[in-house]
Amino acid sequence: SLVLGALIAGLAITLARFEGRRLAGVFALILGLCLAADSIYWFDSRVGKGPDYRSPALYLADAAQSGDVLVEADPDYTFLYYAKRNLNAPVRIVHSPGGGGGESVEETAQALRHGVTGAGSVWYLPRWSEFYWDPQHRARAWLDRNLCLESSLAFNDVELRHYRPCALATGKGFS
Repeated sequence: SLVLGALIAGLAITLARFEGRRLAGVFALILGLCLAADSIYWFDSRVGKGPDYRSPALYLADAAQSGDVLVEADPDYTFLYYAKRNLNAPVRIVHSPGGGGGESVEETAQALRHGVTGAGSVWYLPRWSEFYWDPQHRARAWLDRNLCLESSLAFNDVELRHYRPCALATGKGFS
């Protein structure tokens, strides 16, 4: 709305020269409202600006070890951008089958079983859009059923889940 405000300000100045002060006052008021709306967006912490993926990506880049796996069940690559491209987190990416939950439970299990075999740790970042890409929470359910949840870390509205293989400790294998 700053661009809109600038356009309105330019129009107000032009109109002030030709139409008078009354119309210019209306446009100045609109400009003030645009600027107020922007200031609320930028400076009020209660206004949502989207998830902060940088903080969990920084944690992952610091905590992950070579050979760890990051399970991605969502085609939103924002987290991967920070974690892999910017911070070079030493994780291998495993994509669970996606597509609005049309895949079978067995397809999800097979992809995850194959993807996490041999990993020292498995990391998972549930997204707000998980309800669309994995409405039955198949990826999370498989991870919870087959691995031991080491920690669930909260970074404002973003959760980063850390799993470790527990087949040897508990005798439970992959299902």
